[in-house]
Amino acid sequence: MSVTLTAFPGSGPPPLMVGFLPNIVDPEQAQIASFIWNFGDGHVSTLPPPNMVFNTYVDQGSYLATLQVTTVDGRSGVGFAGIVVTRPPK
Repeated sequence: MSVTLTAFPGSGPPPLMVGFLPNIVDPEQAQIASFIWNFGDGHVSTLPPPNMVFNTYVDQGSYLATLQVTTVDGRSGVGFAGIVVTRPPK
């Protein structure tokens, strides 16, 4: 199983609303048992993705968002996306 995660946009000033687009490929096409989102800023979610999942970053810094997907037969994959929240405009 492979999981990729793309962030739109990947950087900008706060508050930065980022949309995450997952791409999940499972050659065995097993049903997904769980989704674990960690946005890297203390926010987590276990909701299945619609098309995109959104998180708003309010503090300047670099973040690593992850999505762990586990199938009913116990296989899992993790996707990663980096986000950079720049200095707020003056």
